[in-house]
Amino acid sequence: MSEAARQIPEKEDSSSKPQTFTAKAYAAHSATSPLAPFTVARRSPRPQDVQIEILYCGVCHSDLHQVRNEWQSVMPTSYPCVPGHEIVGRVVKVGRAVKKIQGRQPRRNRLHGGLLPRLRKLSRRRRAVL
Repeated sequence: MSEAARQIPEKEDSSSKPQTFTAKAYAAHSATSPLAPFTVARRSPRPQDVQIEILYCGVCHSDLHQVRNEWQSVMPTSYPCVPGHEIVGRVVKVGRAVKKIQGRQPRRNRLHGGLLPRLRKLSRRRRAVL
């Protein structure tokens, strides 16, 4: 598991609180604030879940509209807001009820999958700054 997703040990009384881990992200805290480093508490994956280590994430115009609360009349933004739905990542954990995905497979979301072939062509040094 990467540094971006570290397990937080569960208390001995597991009925009191579900196990969680932290994930690093960039978030806006208001409609006028810039994106800044942020830590998100995530619940542990359930049997039907797939946990993905996000290697690359794009921020498109719709993410910027959402961060700036420009669609507040139909879809108001809740802050802190972590934008980015165009991802490339690696499967790090697969729940026992998941049948079609194997661990450690490179994945991309299906709507914006054109990024992966271009990333493979970039040198390792250039990928580090994306």
